[in-house]
Amino acid sequence: TGGDLYTGEIPGQEPNTLVSYFVRATDEDGESNRLPLPGNERRYLAGYAPPTLIINEIAYWNFTVPDPDEPAEFPDWIEIYNPTAAEISLNGLSLSDNKDEPLKYMIPAAVVVPANGRIVFLADDDSGVGPLHLNFMLKSGGEYVGLYGGQGTVKIDSYDPKGTSRIGASGRIPDGSTAEDAWSDTVCPTFNAVNQKCANAQFLPVVTK
Repeated sequence: TGGDLYTGEIPGQEPNTLVSYFVRATDEDGESNRLPLPGNERRYLAGYAPPTLIINEIAYWNFTVPDPDEPAEFPDWIEIYNPTAAEISLNGLSLSDNKDEPLKYMIPAAVVVPANGRIVFLADDDSGVGPLHLNFMLKSGGEYVGLYGGQGTVKIDSYDPKGTSRIGASGRIPDGSTAEDAWSDTVCPTFNAVNQKCANAQFLPVVTK
């Protein structure tokens, strides 16, 4: 303590222990308050080290790339990129389109991203089809997407187009770049392939036979 600064200490915990905490202060009159409010406690997973994974491309507007499991469907997608030389398991990780609901889709334990490779999740609100099918869809105008670990306590990566009115696809140029200006809303949608910059925002056209 000292002036307006108050400190506290949380005892060490065993690895993989989910710790939830809040701060309560009481004044000279016995009045007390707490932050955060109930239901919004701060949390962390003891000993957790997030993997090196990157949200590499998001397709918000797809009419031509069919669902490999249901060819009559044309879902949007979220591509995750692994820039390391070893495969990475997604066990315990989650994807969400809601900042307040990080555990919206818990990725099954068997899903692995290959070394220096990609994996694509289909945003079709049809998770019963398979582990790469999410339980939510994406808005055609673009919206927030986050990848989380540590039981939702750590944001590994995210992208927010911040109100752009119409987006075909967003992606990093070049693939896996973490530069501040790497994200572009004028990429050519590339399903599980190298991202490509386009002169203008690209919308996958409707193709009929």
